[in-house]
Formats: sequence, C-alpha cells, structure tokens
Amino acid sequence: MPSVKCQCPGDAWFRTVVEDIGWIKIMITAVVSAVCTAAVAEPIKRWLEGRRLRRSVYQELVHNSAALRRQVAIAEHDPTMTPGIGQRFAMSYRRLAYDLGQKDPAAFYCLGWNELYWIELLYRSFEQVANGTFEDDAQRLRNADFTARRIVGCLKNRNLSPRLTLKVSPKVEREHFREELPKAAYFDIQPPGRAERIRRIWDRFQSWWWRRNSSAPSVWLPVPAIISRAAALEQRAATFGGDASEMAKEDAAQNVDDFRSHAFHSAVHDYLLHKGNDEWRRLTRQEWVAWPDSRLLDVRPAAAQADGNGGRGAG
Repeated sequence: MPSVKCQCPGDAWFRTVVEDIGWIKIMITAVVSAVCTAAVAEPIKRWLEGRRLRRSVYQELVHNSAALRRQVAIAEHDPTMTPGIGQRFAMSYRRLAYDLGQKDPAAFYCLGWNELYWIELLYRSFEQVANGTFEDDAQRLRNADFTARRIVGCLKNRNLSPRLTLKVSPKVEREHFREELPKAAYFDIQPPGRAERIRRIWDRFQSWWWRRNSSAPSVWLPVPAIISRAAALEQRAATFGGDASEMAKEDAAQNVDDFRSHAFHSAVHDYLLHKGNDEWRRLTRQEWVAWPDSRLLDVRPAAAQADGNGGRGAG
C-alpha cells in the first residue's frame, strides 16, 4: 500500500523561498549574525555592565569616605563622641553596589586585579571601623582617621581612577579631594619611570590650576622661612625640653585669628612631622610653595564661611 506524505500548506511556500534565496546564502547570513553577536555585541554588553558597576562602586567609596570623615571631625571636636564612631558610621555605611557586583563575576572581575585589590581593601577597612574591636578610644580614632584618608592616597598613586572619582563626587567632595591630593605623598616601590614622571608633572599642573580657579583664600609661604622657624623650635626644644612640633601647634592655635600667621605655623608643624618625606625634600629645593588651606576653614572670612559650599568654587 503506497505511503501518503502529509504536507502543510506552508511547506510549498518555504521551499519556494529557500530555492529562490539559496541554502548557501541562508547559512552565511546565520553564521555572520552569530559571529557578530559573539564577537561584538556580547563584549560591548559586558563592557557597559562593568562600566556601570565601576561607577556605582566609586560612588559608594566616596560616600563612605565622606561619612567617616564627618564622624572623625565630630570625635575630634568632642572626645566623648569617640566611642560611638563605629555605630554612627554604620548607619550611613553602604556596600550595595559591591555586593551586587559580586553576583555578576564576569563584570566584577573586569575591573582588573590591581583596582579590585584596592577596592576590596577599602571596603574591608570600612568594615573594620564599623564592626572592629580596639584597645581604647585613641586607637579607634586613629584607625577611623587613617581609613577616611586612605582613599586620597589611592587616588594620588592612581590605585583608583582620579578622573572617575571626581566625576561621581558631589561638589563638596570634589573640592576636598582637590585640596588633599597635593598634600598626599607618592609611594614608590621602585624609581618612577618616564611615564610616571610625566603624570606627576600633570598632577602638579592640575593642583596649580585648581588653586588658581578656587575662590577660597590662599597664602604663599617661603620654604626657607618655614625651615628656619622649625630649626629654631628644635633648638629651643633641645635647650629647654619639650616637643618642637607641639610648640608649632601651640603657635598656630594662638594665631588662629590671623590667617597668614596661622597658615605659617601650621606649615612649620607639618614640616616638623614630615620633614623626612620625599615631597618635603622636593619642596625645599624650591623658593616658594603654595600651601593648601584645607585645615584653615575656621579662619576664612565670614562672607566666605556663609557660602553654602564654604566659599569655594567648583574649579
């Protein structure tokens, strides 16, 4: 008995289309589409996901650093607030982007091992401040202050991207980074190469440009006068006893109403603390240095303090 083949009404149309186009053209189109998806579309998708993740993580780091810095300032103003630094910081601490990023390993590990190492180190430091145990309140305050300042060191040495950090930071935080970055030191495991020296020249130019376009008052201080004053204080301390850096600190506190004098004695105090630093050795070879005024907010004019941003421009 002959077999009966059942044909759908669309089979004839499909066969006609295939015969008109040709099997070879159809296969080539399918292969090209698959290759374009695998070689172009997927890498672009992964790059966009990694870019969004990186931006979100940087926003969290800036937020956490600013929140911890505020708590340190409160504790330094009122010592009775020191024991509660961790609890108060934990209420504003964020790690949502970091936790969600770990659920997408392909995007998370696209950040690169070096950058990822410093990101994880910063989050572990924040966790230590919030949940760690310390011997006394002084150690707790030192740890919180060091952790709040660590992000500046990461930006100075390009462990994190300074450009992206400034881009995702609010106006007040941008100004804080621009004031603190010139004071941070470079950490060289080996002598810097030519590319790194060029980057540092660019950093100095950026610092000069930011100060030039800032509306905050600044003062130019001669380095030889700072060194001479520091030597005099060291000689006095050796003769009568005491600590030269503490003497400079007391002089700065007594001249708080005079902006220039306060800045000068603060510079002497910092020189006595960090005169072995590579940055200070470089500055001593120059005749003048523009000293940042990030710690001199209290001595600025009243009109500048009344400004919502503390009298600073966006730069």
